[in-house]
Amino acid sequence: SDLDLLLRTPRPMSRAKARELLDSLDCGPCRIDVQLQTPAGGIALREWAGVAQRVLLKSALGARLVADPWNLLECAA
Repeated sequence: SDLDLLLRTPRPMSRAKARELLDSLDCGPCRIDVQLQTPAGGIALREWAGVAQRVLLKSALGARLVADPWNLLECAA
């Protein structure tokens, strides 16, 4: 990738908003990869904007598949 960005997202971002943001970024002059930093860990914007029911959340406790990366209870289970 050409440019890596970290976007702090303390509140949930809808998948529709993620797709909207990704569409805007894909119009840029280079590939931009964005990691959304949730209170529970990090997820890839491209993955959150996709259709998979669960996404890979990476945190200090390791990586796990979750449906809601902002739900601390799900992420801790």
